[in-house]
Amino acid sequence: MRSSDVPEPKSDVSLNALRAFEAVARHLSVSRAAEVLGVTHSAVSRQVTALEAQLGVQLFTRDKARLQLSNSGRILFADVAPAFERLQAAVRNVQAQASPSTLLINVPPSFAMRWLIPRLAAYQRRRPDAEIRLTTGKEPLAEVVGRGFDLVVRRQSSASRKLDSVPFLTASLVPVCAPELLEQQAIRKPGDLRQHVLLHSNQQALEWPEWLAKAGVPELKPRSELVFEEIYFAMQAALDGMGVALVPSPLAADDIAAGRLVLPLYLPRVGARDYHYFASPASGSKALVEEFGQWLRKEGKESNRFAGELIAGLFPGT
Repeated sequence: MRSSDVPEPKSDVSLNALRAFEAVARHLSVSRAAEVLGVTHSAVSRQVTALEAQLGVQLFTRDKARLQLSNSGRILFADVAPAFERLQAAVRNVQAQASPSTLLINVPPSFAMRWLIPRLAAYQRRRPDAEIRLTTGKEPLAEVVGRGFDLVVRRQSSASRKLDSVPFLTASLVPVCAPELLEQQAIRKPGDLRQHVLLHSNQQALEWPEWLAKAGVPELKPRSELVFEEIYFAMQAALDGMGVALVPSPLAADDIAAGRLVLPLYLPRVGARDYHYFASPASGSKALVEEFGQWLRKEGKESNRFAGELIAGLFPGT
């Protein structure tokens, strides 16, 4: 056969279109695919529609408003999904060989105990070659930057942010206590807190007064107070039924969902100081720092979604 007899192939299929298809097929949801890819719902729909037009087949069907893969869609997904996984693995392998694999991180102690460490196992499975050296500290971000850390996490308000830090985890203050405590003395309104022991850490000296003022009871005097060195000490005291602790919402979400702690009252965005990370521009592990920052944003987004759904279920309309 002469070369001129070989039919011209169709134009190359867009990699973005295949990525959009793979995400929709994996989640069977255009909205969820858009969220995962970080693009709009309409952008994903356009990519999938263009791919169907180019291939000349229907990739999805709807059964009672539920999205399903067509026969052609199942065939394509069976090959495309592992192909993307291999591409991602190849990129990670190259990055691991080309970049230093040690990451020096400094985070607040309670954040490390209650949020970061429980999630680090998943990151280590993803990057088993990465050596994480985790230290804790409570100094303001401006004071710790320049001490040789690759990445620093601190909780701060957007208004106080002076350095080029990246917000990744929403954190409002929420009062929590053990379920048994409410059986002894109910908390139905902020004023009921006067019958209870208020728990907090020594760096939270102004946070209970701020919360009580926003709740409309600025002069409230509790039965007593217990002050601890760290927030997670106050949380443990709350778990043990010693009183009501005021803590950043993401640190308590898992315990609330599991029923170990209860959230008797909720005021939206009171004491809002979200968690930010600062990536050192002088780091010798820039690729790893960027990857870890992306992972923090992904985990933070999932944590925010989980906490939002949890609070909405407990306090509809908030």
